[in-house]
Amino acid sequence: MLERVFLQILNMSFTASIVIAFVLAVRMLLQKAPKVFSYALWSVVLFRLICPFSFESVFSLLPTKANPISQEIIYMQVPKIDTGIEAINNSVNVILPAATLQASVNPLQTLIFIGSQLWLLGAAALLVYSLVMLFRLKKYLRDATLCQDNIFISSKIETAFVMGIFCPKIYLPSNLNKTEQSYILLHEQTHIKRNDHIVKLLSFLILCIHWFNPFVWIAFYLSGKDIEMCCDEAVIKRLGNDVKKDYSASLLTLATGRKIVGGTPLAFGEGDTKGRVKNVLNYKKPAFWVVLAAIITVVFVVIGLTTSPKKVPKGMPDTAYPVEDLWNARTKYVGDNSAVGNLIGLLPVPMGLQYDHFELQTSSQPYKVEIVYSVPTELLAEYDRENSSAANSFRANALFLLALIENADEVQATLTDGGRKVDFTNSREWADHTVDGDVRDYARSPEKLQELIDFIGSGTTEETVEEEYSIMKLGKNGEVLFKYSSETQSLARAIIMNAAVKSAAWEGVDITTLEECYRIRQTFPQTQEIHDFYAYRLKDGTAVLQSGEVGQYSILSDDLYKTLTKYVISPDADGDSLSVKNTNYNLSLTAGELRHTEEVVRNYFTTEAPYYEGIVSIELMPDDDDQYKNPDIEGNYEAGNIIIYKVLTGRDEKDHNPQRSVSVARDSKEADWKVINQGY
Repeated sequence: MLERVFLQILNMSFTASIVIAFVLAVRMLLQKAPKVFSYALWSVVLFRLICPFSFESVFSLLPTKANPISQEIIYMQVPKIDTGIEAINNSVNVILPAATLQASVNPLQTLIFIGSQLWLLGAAALLVYSLVMLFRLKKYLRDATLCQDNIFISSKIETAFVMGIFCPKIYLPSNLNKTEQSYILLHEQTHIKRNDHIVKLLSFLILCIHWFNPFVWIAFYLSGKDIEMCCDEAVIKRLGNDVKKDYSASLLTLATGRKIVGGTPLAFGEGDTKGRVKNVLNYKKPAFWVVLAAIITVVFVVIGLTTSPKKVPKGMPDTAYPVEDLWNARTKYVGDNSAVGNLIGLLPVPMGLQYDHFELQTSSQPYKVEIVYSVPTELLAEYDRENSSAANSFRANALFLLALIENADEVQATLTDGGRKVDFTNSREWADHTVDGDVRDYARSPEKLQELIDFIGSGTTEETVEEEYSIMKLGKNGEVLFKYSSETQSLARAIIMNAAVKSAAWEGVDITTLEECYRIRQTFPQTQEIHDFYAYRLKDGTAVLQSGEVGQYSILSDDLYKTLTKYVISPDADGDSLSVKNTNYNLSLTAGELRHTEEVVRNYFTTEAPYYEGIVSIELMPDDDDQYKNPDIEGNYEAGNIIIYKVLTGRDEKDHNPQRSVSVARDSKEADWKVINQGY
């Protein structure tokens, strides 16, 4: 609990530091304006230092994210922060310790625990010091004489101040003459009238919380100066410019006294005497335009710094969609190269990619827009493995293009490293289903387009994809031993979530070398994405869940693993477990193997059989398809060595032919995949 509070304090302190830097810059611009405007600016700093939340706005002036440190950072194998500024991210992330297999706990957890203890100790020390100073001051004031109301005179102090919260008292030194006393008394009464004594206390308590941040100390000191100067100006404004000389002399008289109030938040009255005198002597009623400009500046800064940058969809850079520009750039035809190019240029480029070019399909339906991105090989592999999260940015852009181009049927994003390619294709039917209506309705006005932006930003496009689960028990070399019933969906989901929240992950093993493991397959039917997880026990008996055949594993709840072993469907009565294996063709292949077989089919109709003019659509056939029972061809292959697709080629579409069945098989686990049969 303490560690989470400490991480939140770090987030607030980081954001407040950026805000303080802004305030210092604006404060310099307001030097000629009344100090009440500088004083008002510090309210933004107080808000950022004390409130763990803020509102999002496109008018935010913050260049960083409000919460750069995730509460889950102590559970990350490779911890990192995300401030929104790459230079800061790179500088900090490189020194954050990663989780290691040898460590009994995540080293970052240890550091954050130690940091939270030091933070608490520092805050307590500052509070204790303040209370000690307060008690010492009270000893000086035992013999203070009540003058009237809440005003006291003391011969043991040589400076004036206010002390107290609910019933604040004013203490004046006895060496002031009547004139000086009247000026200083009015100054302290103005403090009380404005509740400055409460603001000062709140500021000090916040300083105790953020004591480790030097920016907060600077803000505390300068805000105190602005409080005093603001109060001085209020007194001059009330008494008139004729008293400036005598009032300044009163300040100098107090400045010669011994400072005993410093460090005591319940008693204050001191400040930068030299600066205050200079400010008093230079003070004059500001011109109307100066006041107006100051008001506009303060309002603009307060709104800009109390709000945080508006979030954009995951995978997109922190760039807001230009609503007006997108709406003005809409077009009726895919064939309008210039208009389509303008639209694409207005869309954010997904992180880590570089826009290359676009291609248009206009000769026949589907009228298609293809956007090609260049990507480093290592990042291409990452996008290929993490299809679900990576595709989110392309889905967002596809929604805009399908909304803004009236006759567009499909939008495809193609990632290439110069050799391999990864495609993300979205159709108009998908877009209409996602927004629950005709997506083109969102191009009727900028206001409607803003609704689409809000829709995407909420993450709703991801909510249309529902996952399905299946579980199998595997033996050595991936042999399917047992099949689980379809009633284990909640168990599979619970296992994946249980391992996902663990504090660290380590390099896994080659699953095919294990004598026994359990494969949990996560499938997204609408996007045809497949993710495989493997549960097994380490040599020391620890239950783990590994992502992918050679991925990383996290610790799994032992109770969940024991439950996993209870739900298996027994083999047939004759004990022939292969009968189970032979009926699960799709489930017998990993996600990587399925992708590879699809590439074999695509390559066949592109290079080996170019007559068919490539593939328009490809669909994985279910395990109960009759083709798997064909004794002449498919029947010769066991599950794990054959897979069947339904394919519509470019030539078949032109000739109005139906989809054809395409079988891909291999003679053994070590052999290459090849197309063995294709036809209607």
